[in-house]
Amino acid sequence: MILEKIHKDLNNRGITNRQLAAMFDTSHSKINESFTRKREFDFYIYTEILNMLYPHDYDFRKTEVLKYCEEAKRKVNLRVAFEYLDMCGELDVLQYLVDKEKESNNILNRKFANAYELLHLRNAGKINPQDFLKIVKKKMEQKKSTDDISKIPMDFSLIYAFFDYRNYDLVSEYTNDLLSQIKKLKNPFLRSSYELRTMELLATSFHRNNELEKARELCNEMIARQGRVALLPKATAYCIMGETYILSDYELSKYYLDKGLQLMISPNNKKMFKKKQMIQTTLDFLNIHFEKNLDNIEPKNPAELAYLYVNRGLNQQAVNLIEEIKRKNGFLTPLQVFIQALARDDMNLMREALLAFERNNDLFYAELPKNVLKLK
Repeated sequence: MILEKIHKDLNNRGITNRQLAAMFDTSHSKINESFTRKREFDFYIYTEILNMLYPHDYDFRKTEVLKYCEEAKRKVNLRVAFEYLDMCGELDVLQYLVDKEKESNNILNRKFANAYELLHLRNAGKINPQDFLKIVKKKMEQKKSTDDISKIPMDFSLIYAFFDYRNYDLVSEYTNDLLSQIKKLKNPFLRSSYELRTMELLATSFHRNNELEKARELCNEMIARQGRVALLPKATAYCIMGETYILSDYELSKYYLDKGLQLMISPNNKKMFKKKQMIQTTLDFLNIHFEKNLDNIEPKNPAELAYLYVNRGLNQQAVNLIEEIKRKNGFLTPLQVFIQALARDDMNLMREALLAFERNNDLFYAELPKNVLKLK
C-alpha cells in the first residue's frame, strides 16, 4: 500500500512523524492517525510529502494525487485540491476533479467545481480574452448571490479576465476588495494560496502603476514562500522583479528573469510551460529593447517578433504581424499598438498607444511611447 511505502521512505530518510508535524504546523497525533488510516490525510500535507520524497518522479506523484482525488471522503480536502491543482497547473487532474464534483452531493463542492471550471478554461489557453470575459460575466449573472467561500475563486476568474485585457485599475480595485474576504477564511491552505494569488495580481498592478518599490516588496514576499504551490508564483515574482528594471537596467533585469527561467527549466505541465514561455518572451523584449544578442534570439511571441522586425528595419513585416494579432484576438494591447506605431512611424498612432497605456493605468510601459514622442 502507498501509505506504507511513504512511511518506510520517510523512515529511511530519518524523518519522524513528529518532524512531519512540525514541518506542516499540525499535531503529531494527526500525522499518526493519518498513517494508520484512522483519519484521512489532509490533501496539502499528503501532496507535499510526495513532493518531498519523490521530487524527480512526476508521473508517480501525479498518479497518487489522482488516486487521492478518486478516493477522498472529506469534502474539504477536495476543495483544497481544486486550489492546489489549479495553482500547480495540474490541468488533467483538475479536469477530472471538476467533472467528478459537478455531480457531488455536497452543494459547496458543486459550486467549487463550477468556479474552477472557469479557471481551468483560462489556464488551458483555448479561449481568447474577449470570449473568456463574456463567459465569466454570464456565469456570474446566472450564479445566485452567495456569501460562501466559492465566491472567491469565481471572483478571481473575473479579475483574471480584467488582467488579460491589461486593465490594471480594475485588477487592483477588485483584488483589494477580495482580500478582506480572503483574510477571514478559516482554512489555512486556502487562505495562504488565495493571498498568493492576490500578491501576483497586485505586484503586477503596482509595477504597471510605476509603484516599483511596492511591486518589489510583494515579489520578495512571494519568493520567500515555500511549497510546491508557490513554485509558479515564485517564477512570476522573479519575472515581475525583472520587469521593474526592464527599461532602465539591462543586467539587473536579466538577472531576475534568468532566476525565474531556472525555476521553469523542466516544465512538467502546460501551465509551467506557458510560464516558461512568458518569461522567455520578457527576456526577448529586454534584449530587443537594449539591442543585445539580437542574432541569437528567436521570439515565439508574435508581438516580440514584430518588435524585432522593427529593430531590423523590416517594418512592413511588423505591420502585417500586428494586423494578424488583431484579427486573431479581436483587439490590440497597448504594447502592440506601440509596436504598430513604430512600424508605421505614425505619431498619431503613437499618441493612441500612450492613451491606451494610461487608460489601463499602465504608467510603467507608458514610458515607451512617451520617450518616442519626446524625440519627435
